[in-house]
Amino acid sequence: MKTYKGRKAPLSVSIKNGVFTVAIGVETLAWAFERCPDCQKYDDEEGVFMQDYLVLDPDDFAKDVKHEFEREEEDGTTPLHEFFDKMCMNAVEDGSVNIDEPSNMPADERPFDERAKEWIKSP
Repeated sequence: MKTYKGRKAPLSVSIKNGVFTVAIGVETLAWAFERCPDCQKYDDEEGVFMQDYLVLDPDDFAKDVKHEFEREEEDGTTPLHEFFDKMCMNAVEDGSVNIDEPSNMPADERPFDERAKEWIKSP
C-alpha cells in the first residue's frame, strides 16, 4: 500500500508533545472537495455523477479554506471554534471518562477556576 506524504498527505489527527493537530495535504484537500457529495450531481442522460468544481490551484484554494476556518463572528467565534466545540461535545456524549461535571460544587472549589487562574498567569 502506498503511503502519501506532504502535499498528498491524508487527513490525519494527532496528539504529540501536548499539541492536538488536524492536518491534510493541500492536494488531498482539493481532491476531496472535488469529490464531496455536495459537489457532484447525477446526470441521468450520462448515467454518472458529474463533478461540479475543479480546483485550479490547490495551494491558493487551501488558503481560501483556511480563511473560512478563521472567519470571525461578532463575538470572535470562528467555524474552527465551532468544529472543536462540536467534537468535544461528541466525545462527552459518546461517554468520555475524562469528564466531570462539577456544577454542584461551590464556585471557588471548581477545578476549572484553578485551571483558569493558572492559564491566565502562564505565558
